[in-house]
Amino acid sequence: MTSNFRSLVRFFIACAVLTAQATLPLQNARATAQHVFEAEERERLTFELEFKQKSGQISSAVFDDSEGVITFQMLLNGREVWALLDTGSQATFVDVGFARELNLRVEEMSSKIRTRKRELPRSKIEGVELEVVGQFVVPSAILNGTDLSGISQALGKDIKIILGRELINAFAFYLDTRAKRIVFLPSGAMKLRDEQVTRLPMADGLLEGAINGVPALFSVDLGATGALQIRRGVWDRYISNDALLGVVPSTDLSGESFDSIFTQGVTIDIGPLRSRFAAKQVRDLHDNFEGYIGYRYFSGRRVLFDYPAGEVLIFKDTREQ
Repeated sequence: MTSNFRSLVRFFIACAVLTAQATLPLQNARATAQHVFEAEERERLTFELEFKQKSGQISSAVFDDSEGVITFQMLLNGREVWALLDTGSQATFVDVGFARELNLRVEEMSSKIRTRKRELPRSKIEGVELEVVGQFVVPSAILNGTDLSGISQALGKDIKIILGRELINAFAFYLDTRAKRIVFLPSGAMKLRDEQVTRLPMADGLLEGAINGVPALFSVDLGATGALQIRRGVWDRYISNDALLGVVPSTDLSGESFDSIFTQGVTIDIGPLRSRFAAKQVRDLHDNFEGYIGYRYFSGRRVLFDYPAGEVLIFKDTREQ
């Protein structure tokens, strides 16, 4: 436990159990670049979430962001595995091969998961048990399954689970991106005064802001490297014709490589915060927002993401980028 956590956080948490239900489209999940899940079928998932944080104490986990995204270790049916935190994925995905190794019930689905380059098979996995030690437990859940070997290859870690929004929507989590610590806790458990943080309201998970002075809506996608990705269909609205463009290699979920267009020095305004980053062009998946804010935007900061409360809180005493 770092002094950062001891001095910063004063909150009181009673152990809680909640039941969450979600009707979920399988939409987009990106990791090192643009990893896209798409499927037509929707599953109604029910799970129980039990918080283990205790009053006056904080349990945190170390995470690794060396590849530009957040990976950390958790327990999957009692086995320690690498997980990817991906707020850009509406669903949580378990590696189907690992599920079979655990003798979990795996039902293959007729729909496929389309990535940037090809399709992957999709399954429904029953009896999944998840735990972040000292923080929360999901004793039993029905989750989506697919082959995560491509993302494992891209990140250089054997990823067995992508932690997506149907779980993330049920709790808050705090990131100290300098100490590389993550804390999962109930929504509203961390009591903070306005002078301590910059509050960024999220409406339906979206942040309001601007790109190069032009209004835009952003989806927070911590499973994407970089700071900003702009949809191809609205790219010309925000990036001038005389902007200097480059090409950067990216990796698909399936492990396939492709090139992405990018440009430097793009101004991002979100609330009172103004930053300049490179922006990458990505394919059109949605028409209700223009860009994705990736992990690079938050790097070097301490941030509380509270999806049930509909806000992102950035601590004012952090180093601005």
